[in-house]
Amino acid sequence: MKKVLVGISGGIDSFMSLFLLKQQGYNLTAVTFVFGTYEKKENANITLAKKQAEFLSIPHIVVNAEKEFENIVLNYYINELKKNNTPNPCVICNALCKFDLLKKTADNLGINFIATGHYAKTSNGRLYKGKDPLKDQSYFLSFLSQDILQRTLFPLGDFFKKEVKELALQNGFSEFKKTTESQDFCYFGDNSKEGFIKQYIPLSKGNIILDNKVIGTHSGLANYTIGQRKGIKTHLGPIYVSGFDIENNNLIVTKNKNQLLKRIVNFQNIHFISKKPKLNLLLVKANIRYKDKLSFGILNLKKQYIWFFKPTKSVTKGQFLVLYKNKQCLGNAQII
Repeated sequence: MKKVLVGISGGIDSFMSLFLLKQQGYNLTAVTFVFGTYEKKENANITLAKKQAEFLSIPHIVVNAEKEFENIVLNYYINELKKNNTPNPCVICNALCKFDLLKKTADNLGINFIATGHYAKTSNGRLYKGKDPLKDQSYFLSFLSQDILQRTLFPLGDFFKKEVKELALQNGFSEFKKTTESQDFCYFGDNSKEGFIKQYIPLSKGNIILDNKVIGTHSGLANYTIGQRKGIKTHLGPIYVSGFDIENNNLIVTKNKNQLLKRIVNFQNIHFISKKPKLNLLLVKANIRYKDKLSFGILNLKKQYIWFFKPTKSVTKGQFLVLYKNKQCLGNAQII
C-alpha cells in the first residue's frame, strides 16, 4: 500500500483530496504547515485541518514553517517590490516552500508520495492543466521540478470545482466547507497588503502623469502595477497604469488601452520542468498572468524573448511567463 503525505490547509479542496485518497486505499498522513499571516489569523484553519483529519481517522501533524516562509517567500516579495516589479509569491511559494517542505517532511517520515488539493494533473514527472479550465492551477505549479512531480498526486485534477463541492455535500461534509476561496497570496488578509508594503518599502507620494501633464497624486509606486485601473484617483474617467518614471517618482498612465499591448516580451531565468529543449526557437502557447487566455508565440531561447502572434496586454515586470504545449505545462520564466 502506497504511503502518501497530504498537505491540508483546512479548506474544502485539500480535505476532499484527503477523502478521495482514503477511498482509493492509500496509507495516509496529513500535514499542515504554519506559514504565519500578517494579521496573525491562522489558528482557525489549523484547528479545522486537525478536525478534518480526525474525522477521517488519519494521523495529522503540524509543522511550523514560518522561518522558511519568511526567508524564501516574504524576502522575495519585498525584494521584487523594491525593484518596482510586480511579484507573484504563489509561484515561488509552491515550488520553493510548500512542495519542498512536503518533500522533506515525507522523507523524514519514510513516505514516498506527496499530495495536495491543487487542480492540476501529473504523469511521469510532467505537469498538465487540470480538467476545470476556470480552476486550473498549473500556472502556480510551473516552477516545480520533474523529481517532485514524479512523486506527487493531484486527486482533484480530473474534477470540476462544482463536482468537488457536490461530492462534499453528498458525503455529509458541508461543515468542513469554507465560505470563501483562499486569497492569491494567503499571507495577507482583506486589508493588510497596503500596511505590509508601508512597513517594508519606503513609499513617497508623487505625480500621476498623463500625456506629459500632471493630473493627480499617487500613494507610492509600489502600490501600482501595469494595467491597473482601480485606485487611481482622478476625475478623468477610466485610466490605466502604463509605466513608471522611477527616477522622478512619477506614475505614468494612459486612457488608450492599445498602449498596453505588446508583441515581444523579454524574460530571464527560464525554468523547464523536464530537460531544456535542444532547439533555440520553439512554438509554444503561453500566458503572462494567471487566468489569462493562452496565446501562441515563438520562444527565442538564445535572445530570451517570446514573440506573440497577437499582441498581449499589460505586460508586467516580475510576473511569470508560463509555457505550454497543448495541455502540458513546460515551465516558466520571469518577465523583465
